[in-house]
Amino acid sequence: PSVLFIWMASLLIREHGYALTNAGLVVAISAGIFGPLGQMVGGRLGDRLVARRSGLQVRFAAISCLAGACFGIMTVLIATSHHMIIGLALTAFAMFLFIGPAYGLLMELSPARSRSTIIAIVTVSSNLVAFGLGPAIVGVLSDAIGGDYSLSKAMSLAFCVSLLPATLFAILAKRMTPAAS
Repeated sequence: PSVLFIWMASLLIREHGYALTNAGLVVAISAGIFGPLGQMVGGRLGDRLVARRSGLQVRFAAISCLAGACFGIMTVLIATSHHMIIGLALTAFAMFLFIGPAYGLLMELSPARSRSTIIAIVTVSSNLVAFGLGPAIVGVLSDAIGGDYSLSKAMSLAFCVSLLPATLFAILAKRMTPAAS
């Protein structure tokens, strides 16, 4: 999600002709409303799914990571601004859906005396990667690609990274799902 929110204003300005204030407003609404809404909905759905059957919340996390990547790629490659704004809201919502189920799973699988430390490690490492490394890589990729629409191309490649957690969640879900008798 950080790559989306950090670079989206620049993308709206460079490739869609937005004024800085309008680009900032669009990103702020998406990040401030649709991202947290996705996180709350994801947490609630995760709780309901885990109550039904172990492993379902992890499958949901895999699907939401995949959906976020797909929406993100489509959003940055969309040619029309109005569709891009809708895509941005959908991407923000989908990219945050997995957070509740993923953190819930961490709590479920972690020993009680280590939970605070585990959450701290996950939060710090994800922030270092998401807000430190990710945006820098997008900038380098954009420069390397060069030419028209280099930022949207670089951002679309960055969204492909979400396929890794989607795959890992899917593998874990398969391992957690009891075999049919």
